Amino acid sequence: MSNDLTFNLFPKQKKAMLSKADCLLYGGAAGGGKSFVASITSIYFAYNQPNLQVYIFRKTCPAIDATFLSGSASFQILLEPLIKSGHVKINYSKRQIAFSNGSMIHLSHCATKKDLDKYQGSAIGLLIIDEAGQFEESIYTYLKSRLRIAHEIRPEFKDVLPKVLLTSNPDGVGLSWLKRTFVNFCPDDKIKKYKSEFTESRQFIRSKLSDNPHLRDTDYAEQLKGMGSPELVAAYLNGDWNVSLNSFFGNSFTNDNIRDPFQIPIGWKKYRMFDWGYSSPFSVLWMAESDGTLASHKGKQINSRRGDIFIWAEYYGDDNGTEKGLKLTAEQIANKTMAFEELMRGSLYAGAIQAGAADTSIWNAESNGVSIEATMRKHKCTFVQANKAPGSRVLGWQKIIEMFTMAKNPMRESGGLFIFNNCHRLIGHIREAPRDDKKLEDIDTNSHDHDLDCLRYGVMMKKKSFKARQF
Repeated sequence: MSNDLTFNLFPKQKKAMLSKADCLLYGGAAGGGKSFVASITSIYFAYNQPNLQVYIFRKTCPAIDATFLSGSASFQILLEPLIKSGHVKINYSKRQIAFSNGSMIHLSHCATKKDLDKYQGSAIGLLIIDEAGQFEESIYTYLKSRLRIAHEIRPEFKDVLPKVLLTSNPDGVGLSWLKRTFVNFCPDDKIKKYKSEFTESRQFIRSKLSDNPHLRDTDYAEQLKGMGSPELVAAYLNGDWNVSLNSFFGNSFTNDNIRDPFQIPIGWKKYRMFDWGYSSPFSVLWMAESDGTLASHKGKQINSRRGDIFIWAEYYGDDNGTEKGLKLTAEQIANKTMAFEELMRGSLYAGAIQAGAADTSIWNAESNGVSIEATMRKHKCTFVQANKAPGSRVLGWQKIIEMFTMAKNPMRESGGLFIFNNCHRLIGHIREAPRDDKKLEDIDTNSHDHDLDCLRYGVMMKKKSFKARQF
């Protein structure tokens, strides 16, 4: 093929296209040119690397057609010179773009996990997921496992292919894993190595509306400012990944609910809660219920109201932030939990910690005839059964929202809910918890809700209301 394609990219788009990272997230603000990067990157590699199989995914076929097969930035417009010369053919019914060098761009959809079966035998040389925030992590992980190239790779691409390119705004069901895998892991645009079962390099390039010279001087920014909530504006105008547009808890949870750690007074009731996990993460949370007595931190008095709940420590059992379980036995978790309590004794608390609520499933007998609860109890790590009555899940979420909201009221008639800032994973999951699209009063059960369940078990232990007292 003759070299007769020219595209004008602004600097961040070019940086994303030529990145040598194994996995790249290019995303942030609306108008940052994300889908255009997806199109041009696919063309660049398909054009220059013979026999390359490029897969571009959107969640639905209509989204594919609207983004890549219609409008001024459609593939038929971008590839018009090669189509006219006979070097590229587009099969619209199959949504495939064939290059004369043997490369192919597949415009694919994957709405649910069931759709993954269609790609089981695929050999993907370049995987592009446009609007990756709409995808669950398990779909991303599976598609990434299809990366392989059977044909010879040109020398200039040996350190580049196969690779993954993701684009996204800071929203959707995928917000949590995108933040954890890219935004928080490599926040400075630089390529960073991640080591687990294998080593991969990752990069996050933050896109902003101001990066795009074609929209920078238009009224598009004013349109975004008129979207309504400050969270929407921060996400879509500034590319702020620290807001959660679809967060189940919304504005009920704010920085007012986060407290610096202090030593829990000896008279406060203290509990440990537990949610079991083996291949998936487990969670242990430590909860304290105020009796209204003063606490102190670095010589400063801490006021609370009788009935306030403080989550003051966490033990989240995943593998180095991957949301994959540690595969520890019940005995190992119990021993580590009790060792953690001893480590915190004297600095964060004094006195006894009582058995808090845990998922009732741990009382079921295992294959050896012994339950997880019995094994943990043998090692002095004890629990009581959580409230799992019909409707208790939704009632629990409502209770958490009420207590988060109540915490901001100085004349509250019942306890508020506060989280110590050392509970990083819990705070992140609260902020990012997605709402179930089919059951709006519930959290999406496909999200990482282990510590949220643990929190729910704890607050559902509390049933009393207390008379308001002004401090």
